[in-house]
Amino acid sequence: MRVRTVAGKISQWYPLVRWPSPPETVPDAEEEDEYGRMATDTIMLHQPTTAFQYGLTPLFPDQLPADVPSGLSFLLTDTATLVYPAPGDVPPPPRVTPLPVPYRSQADNPPDIRWRVCLPTAAAMVLHHYGQEVPTLVLADRILDRIHGRYGHWAHAVAAVSEYGGTGWVARLNSWDPIVRSVQQGYPVLISIAFSNGSLHGAPMTSTAGHFLVVAGFDGGNRVLCLDPAHRNAATGVVWYDIYELSDAWLGHGGTALFLLPPGATLTEPGD
Repeated sequence: MRVRTVAGKISQWYPLVRWPSPPETVPDAEEEDEYGRMATDTIMLHQPTTAFQYGLTPLFPDQLPADVPSGLSFLLTDTATLVYPAPGDVPPPPRVTPLPVPYRSQADNPPDIRWRVCLPTAAAMVLHHYGQEVPTLVLADRILDRIHGRYGHWAHAVAAVSEYGGTGWVARLNSWDPIVRSVQQGYPVLISIAFSNGSLHGAPMTSTAGHFLVVAGFDGGNRVLCLDPAHRNAATGVVWYDIYELSDAWLGHGGTALFLLPPGATLTEPGD
């Protein structure tokens, strides 16, 4: 992907996504230049832009057409205009009956990766909810960004889940409303959180710079039902988090959510 600035200048091509991830590390473009900085699966722009252009290049021509994408989506965020409410100002969502999502713990994976695979573990729970019992390690291998050595790659997660017939997209939100609508229609949602100083009571860690969990219900008051893969078992991992503490951890970390739908499903929006 490359961008055009308001001054009409064109950036370099940024290697935003390589799918499937190459088996070995390949040379990257400069991680940062005058136009922006690459942050794994996100381009953080340094100056206003008026347009972007994308290109598709097959990395493994012998694998075509199996890995040709059937759809593309892009998430564009103007951080100067996206306003996040203070955690205490978040209106409590209505009650939504908890979804019976099967729990998985990332602690059940090999010791060298277990605390790095929260995203694959959370995505595997959602697939299992849809009747696709995919081993966590199989999904993790497809999601792994071998360029940066990370399992927390949003675009790879969407692509990996799509291999099982579903669809997905990433959203940056400043309200619980879209997640409430998704859960009401039977589709759990992944969110990315960060917190420190034990500010999320009930969490298995006192701080994290980035963690993924599944949202599966609301009690109509001040609690959100989550499946937190960092717990050891379902007895503690299916947990009700305080809406204000979780809002601080989620919205304070950018309000990023991953919507994953089963084959043939669509998410109905208000007015549809």
